[in-house]
Amino acid sequence: MLKKMVVMLLTLVMLGSVFTGCAKSEKEDTNDGSGTKGDEKVTISFFHWRNEDKTSYEKVIDMFEEKNPNINVEMEIIPTNDYYTTLTMRVFGGESGDVFAVHPGGELINIANAGAYMDLSDQSDILSHFDDDGLAAGQVDGKQYALVQTTNPTAMYYNKTMFAENNLEVPTTWEDFLNVCETLKNAGITPINYSVGELWVPQLFFISLMANVEEDPFIMESVEAGDKKISDIPSIKATLEMLVKLRDSGYFQDNITGTKYDAMVGAFGQEQAAMIPTGTWSMSTVRDLNPDIDFGVFNIPAQGGTAVRGVNVPGLLLGVNAETKHKEASLKFAEYMCSPEAMNIISNETGQLTVVKDVNYDNEDLKTAEELLNGDDGYYALMFHQVSSQNQDVMSNLIVEVLSNPGADLDQLMEKWQKEIDKNLAANK
Repeated sequence: MLKKMVVMLLTLVMLGSVFTGCAKSEKEDTNDGSGTKGDEKVTISFFHWRNEDKTSYEKVIDMFEEKNPNINVEMEIIPTNDYYTTLTMRVFGGESGDVFAVHPGGELINIANAGAYMDLSDQSDILSHFDDDGLAAGQVDGKQYALVQTTNPTAMYYNKTMFAENNLEVPTTWEDFLNVCETLKNAGITPINYSVGELWVPQLFFISLMANVEEDPFIMESVEAGDKKISDIPSIKATLEMLVKLRDSGYFQDNITGTKYDAMVGAFGQEQAAMIPTGTWSMSTVRDLNPDIDFGVFNIPAQGGTAVRGVNVPGLLLGVNAETKHKEASLKFAEYMCSPEAMNIISNETGQLTVVKDVNYDNEDLKTAEELLNGDDGYYALMFHQVSSQNQDVMSNLIVEVLSNPGADLDQLMEKWQKEIDKNLAANK
């Protein structure tokens, strides 16, 4: 019964409630911290949600186990939509999860504040694989709790064949972008397949547009601090208006609110749409769906924007369970997973950039993405991850409701969802 109460408390943590470490006090750990004794073979568990990276991870795990024959790694991939519910029960319930992944922002903050991640600040061998900038997304209150494996710029994927057949070039202004969409529509091609059927996906297009009309990359922090309402930030309404323009012009597919991420990427891979807004993590999936597709990526211009830049989204973050019974083995595995040797495989095979030093890209898609990242206008981390996970959902719900209701008053909808933000801020004090 007591264990169930602990799990319930920790579930509340994942919903944003304050947790002060109750779970740790209910667990005994007689391990001396070494994790291994002599030649004793140990098994550690590794949780994440990236099913599309399974083959690459299996390859890297095999390499690690060959170098460390006394350590066996059991990888478990949990579906994205169930990930944090399952993580709460499994990790916080003390069942397993020696090394496990989280998203940056609100989820990392919750995990760190719950005491579930080990402080890695003194693990110099691990941290030496990163530049200081590459470590920032894994820090909470100045302590290093997680390691950024991948970083994923957002962009617009486009079908080069469709563009060439319609004499189109990559747009560099909002007006150019609208002209591209109109030309494709008139040719009977769906200009943009856009998914708002899952709460995390609508952010991708929104933030890519907002990045070009908002000069402060950390503006969302003022919302989370309660210093500003979303109606106080003109770029939010301006971005919603751009999405409404695209919807009302017929540039999205039918039933965007019923389209999930996999269907969006699938439509592009099967060449049923000319463009999709997503991140570099989708490249390998598109290639798997259609090895012959000729596609590229470009930063999305915005109305009234002074730059054409995208958003650099930290991807999967790895951390070590503070309560692991195999500390040494878990730390050794975490270090290897962030080594140049491992990341050369993971990055090039999955199509994701990395902040790990000394990684060489032989994947042509990644070379293209890296060029965008290093372009004149560049990328910055304007991201809903600057707010809590609850308020990330609020912003996504705002986007969904706007796009689901033609003719809706944007000011009224922003006011409606601001009330939800206010409730979340009050609950988390």
